[in-house]
Amino acid sequence: MTTVPTLLAPDAGPPLPPPVAPPPPPENLQLWPEAAGRLWVTLGNVYRAMNDGNGALQQFREGVNRLRASKAGKDFETLLLFSIATIYQESGRFDDARKFYSDAAAAARGTGDRLAENYNYLGIANATERRIPPSQPEFEIEKRID
Repeated sequence: MTTVPTLLAPDAGPPLPPPVAPPPPPENLQLWPEAAGRLWVTLGNVYRAMNDGNGALQQFREGVNRLRASKAGKDFETLLLFSIATIYQESGRFDDARKFYSDAAAAARGTGDRLAENYNYLGIANATERRIPPSQPEFEIEKRID
């Protein structure tokens, strides 16, 4: 019989059981679209908080693909697409950001969420403006104010 090594001091009480990997997300997401959507948003945000943009993108994309395949969780699809666009914009990939903001706006329009749709249009405008080099005379700050 093998024993699990403990990291606790000898007088700290009984040893803790070894960690158990979390179960994979359910395959039939139509039963839990909201929970599954929240799961992928949360996992992506955890990777993003750890400054792992690739890990966050992987989680957000996995969530979008699974929700689209199950034809459920459209509200979370919008949020996941917006999150992908935000990561691309933060990394300077403005064309990719605009594409995903557009996809998120279309998803929001499909659910009737006009506020989310318009918020994504602001993201498109912001990503478009950031693509323009500040050295172009027609986009200098002084000319914008006039």
